Amino acid sequence: MYLKHISHTDSSVDTLATDIEIAATWCTHIRGLMFRRDFSVGSALVFQFDRVTQRTIHMLFVYSDIDVLWLKDDIVIGLLGEYYRKTDSLYTFKNTSHMSI
Repeated sequence: MYLKHISHTDSSVDTLATDIEIAATWCTHIRGLMFRRDFSVGSALVFQFDRVTQRTIHMLFVYSDIDVLWLKDDIVIGLLGEYYRKTDSLYTFKNTSHMSI
């Protein structure tokens, strides 16, 4: 799996994450990134949910800055974070593990 940023202005492509972890259970949703000090650049945590609904996030005991993307059918539908404030951007998420997200 990977997450890429594609600029509409100059068609440049940046790979943002290749080390992607899936949080698919209630326990992994609750833990999220809390208490992790080793979450590095190029890593991503994808929360898998059964349905679309309003979701909240928090930064309690999260020791790194984060960017948040909301995906539906591998398409980014919402963004939060410094990197993603570019208006000329397209973000692609490729799920190569054959896992439904």
